[in-house]
Amino acid sequence: MILTQGFQQPYNFYLQQILDIPMGWSGVSTYLDPLNKGMDGIFAPYQNELIIMASMNGVYYPAQSINTIGNWETHSGYQIKAEDDFDLALTGAKIQNLEIDLAEGWNLVPVLSACDVEVENLFSGISCLQIVKEVAGTNLYWPAYNINTLGNLIPGKAYFVAAADGGTIAFPECTKSASATKQISRPVNITPWNDLHYTAITHAIAFPAEAFHNSGVLPGDVIGVFSFDGFCCGQAEIANLKSNFAITAFANDEITAGKDGLESGEPFQFKVYRPASDQQFEFEVNFDPALPNMGFFAAHGI
Repeated sequence: MILTQGFQQPYNFYLQQILDIPMGWSGVSTYLDPLNKGMDGIFAPYQNELIIMASMNGVYYPAQSINTIGNWETHSGYQIKAEDDFDLALTGAKIQNLEIDLAEGWNLVPVLSACDVEVENLFSGISCLQIVKEVAGTNLYWPAYNINTLGNLIPGKAYFVAAADGGTIAFPECTKSASATKQISRPVNITPWNDLHYTAITHAIAFPAEAFHNSGVLPGDVIGVFSFDGFCCGQAEIANLKSNFAITAFANDEITAGKDGLESGEPFQFKVYRPASDQQFEFEVNFDPALPNMGFFAAHGI
């Protein structure tokens, strides 16, 4: 905070936002206009923790001396991969323009509010909305199937948004009584399968409730999606059989050694695990031809 002499003189307030960056992949954004916008300057204290950061159009990869992002863009979200957890401190002024223009197709959207924002309210005016999903997470908002495991958009995070046409969303002003949610922990793996690798690129698979009729699947069962070589790339527990359900399948991470996800064009294989009896079952599915990626993994596939 900078104050000048006399009440008649102008004054400026600078705010600080602490971004919680977890180990691995995640989405990141800010509701401030940083004083220091250069990527090299922002991440100078975190060169041991940061691996790579990417927008929809650019990459900051310090180990390879690549910086096609240049400066931090407030109206852009980013994918980030970290070697270890760290807190990124940004100092700047409050963003005045709280509107985001959505392009047709996929967008990486920041959270311009200092408070949690309900995803349904934020996108209520976007009739062409298809999906809103976490970066490197399993929660999503899929209106066509009445699936909403996302709930709120969290300040400091970024989200992939797919729209059939362009549109504009406007973030609300944050009230003093509102508060921001901390980093959400990932579910514990209760299956005999490998732990998931939460990579930034995912494929959303919807199971309508009627698909479970006479399937033998029970509440509490876990459905997993596997690569051709038997590596579990996505899983989710079925809470009940009367609601539509979705699984997020994760892509192979190209900047790590070894395979840890699905490759483009790789066919899905499914299994069911029943914790109550510690049993596993093969699970055959049929795919809706109206959707674009019938049984084969694609980056941001549906």
